[in-house]
Amino acid sequence: MTKVEIQVMELVNKLFRDPRVDFTLDTELDLLDLDSLSYTEFIIECEDRFGIEIDLDDPKIKEWTTLRDLCNEISRLLN
Repeated sequence: MTKVEIQVMELVNKLFRDPRVDFTLDTELDLLDLDSLSYTEFIIECEDRFGIEIDLDDPKIKEWTTLRDLCNEISRLLN
């Protein structure tokens, strides 16, 4: 796993601790059971952790289906 992937997984496990779910990079974002406010808060946590800005109005966000997709976008923004 990359540093970004490790940090995102740490954040997910901290924020969405659920003993019934074993989160992996291939976990679908829908499984996090986030409403729009929780999703925004999660993105803000990622922005703060990585010092980036994710445009929530970007239509590409709808293409993110897994945690891996989010990690890939964070990595792209860091480069």
